[in-house]
Amino acid sequence: MAIDIVILTISVFLSVGGRMNLSVKTRILLLGLLPLAIALWFMGLIIVENFSLMNKLNQLEPTTQLDINIATYIHEVQKERGASGVFLGSKGKRFASELQTQRLVTDNKWQVLSTFLKTFKRKSYDGAFTQKLDQAVSQSHALQTLRSHIDSQDIKTSKALGQYTQHNATWLKVVEMTAGLTDNAIISKQRLTYANFALGKERAGVERAILSNIFARDVLSSEGLKKTTRLIAEQTTYFNIFESQATADELSFYKEKMSQPVVNDVQKMRNKLLSKIDNFEKSTLIFELYSNLGYGGAIH
Repeated sequence: MAIDIVILTISVFLSVGGRMNLSVKTRILLLGLLPLAIALWFMGLIIVENFSLMNKLNQLEPTTQLDINIATYIHEVQKERGASGVFLGSKGKRFASELQTQRLVTDNKWQVLSTFLKTFKRKSYDGAFTQKLDQAVSQSHALQTLRSHIDSQDIKTSKALGQYTQHNATWLKVVEMTAGLTDNAIISKQRLTYANFALGKERAGVERAILSNIFARDVLSSEGLKKTTRLIAEQTTYFNIFESQATADELSFYKEKMSQPVVNDVQKMRNKLLSKIDNFEKSTLIFELYSNLGYGGAIH
């Protein structure tokens, strides 16, 4: 505003200079000040824009770290959900020790996320985002009660897995909402791309938990088949969206990982399951499923 006034004042002096009998020297001096004033105006504009950009980047950094912490935490919860499915499906005969070990890993990642949230300035963001984040934290605290029910086996498998899934969905919604916290189109697209991948990965985790439970119970129900086919379709949708939005480097990395032999093995297991495999094949596949979809496998 001050620069605008200076430019206007100089322009007025130049336009009425003749009538005011200003000397040629004075007019030349005023004329020389005009480009300086314009230069100062542009410099001021650049400073303001850079300051605004710095503020936006300062806001992006915490949400980026938040996304990372959520991703590592949810990854472990997905594995805990799968182990819980086996434990409940086998009536406590399988994965008892593995489940307890996995819970410790999950708790470690939750501690990292929880510690980060203590310094995360929630009030800097809109109310809807803050509300969803608070809801996610509340559901994480509720996992302790869920674990107690799983240990005592007084909860249905579908309800237990459903609570884990709802918990993960809420946290992934937080990740999805961070894409709307910036007006930078490129950064927003990158975050939405990651969110679609994370949602596809979550569907894969639910599939793993259901299949683990099916094999642990040694019962293949029509409902189990229905859920599995629905999850496969949802995974395909999310991963297709991810592929359409990913950069060349991201797509190359993704395809490299998805071309590993274990991915093909998993697909073969799916195909056998969906074609209603007989009991002999099913028993053989139990070991293979635990090996390929277990804690070091491709799908959690």
